[in-house]
Amino acid sequence: MGWGLAMWVVGYVLGIVLFAFVPANVIGWVITPFGTALTLRIAFRKIRGTTWRYFALVALAWLLIAIRRT
Repeated sequence: MGWGLAMWVVGYVLGIVLFAFVPANVIGWVITPFGTALTLRIAFRKIRGTTWRYFALVALAWLLIAIRRT
């Protein structure tokens, strides 16, 4: 939960900062690469597993959380 909050704060702050420099309709396109890189970094450093099935279940859980929140 802590990493999720940290990732949300990063996106929130980037959105506020970029609002002054980037047109509002492309802010998401600018933030997405940073969010993707941060998510992958956290996933590869913090999630420990031994099988591809485990990683697939974690990915499915993250996907369901992301879909549920929108």
